[in-house]
Amino acid sequence: MRKSIDAALLLLASTIAIELNRRLLAAGFDVWLSLLVSVAVSVGLYKVLEYGLLEFPVRYQSLRQLIKPESRMEGNWISRPINIRERPGYGVVNFEKDGSGKYTRATGFFGDVGSIVAKSSFFMNRLEEADLERYIGKKSIQTHEDLAVLIRAYHHTMKDQGADIRENGAG
Repeated sequence: MRKSIDAALLLLASTIAIELNRRLLAAGFDVWLSLLVSVAVSVGLYKVLEYGLLEFPVRYQSLRQLIKPESRMEGNWISRPINIRERPGYGVVNFEKDGSGKYTRATGFFGDVGSIVAKSSFFMNRLEEADLERYIGKKSIQTHEDLAVLIRAYHHTMKDQGADIRENGAG
């Protein structure tokens, strides 16, 4: 999609350069001055539109999601079992875009509170910055201690809400 938008911007800037050059020549400008002004205006317009439509939106997750579908997974997620009530286990995953913005990478941890090996299914719930601040008092998970505090706080919240971990996936 980026290539299509870039091509359309280039076409628009070129069209404006040609029309501006025509009008400046009709107004009696020197050929070289007219050409220089037309190119400068069209390049400036192209750069402003390129930044406004292609660069600026990818700096903010909510806008990036409109342009890059893979960014919808970005952020902090917590998973919890839906079929094992006696032995809760929690996973925390953080998806983030890489420097090139071409894919999203993930890092995560899984905390198992039981001693019996069992298969389970999980729901994943996105944790916004406000959720992290409520659970750990910070906007991001920075240490293993933050992770432990998050899992304990989230587990107590689920118990306090009376969430049926076997069936209820809402968090």
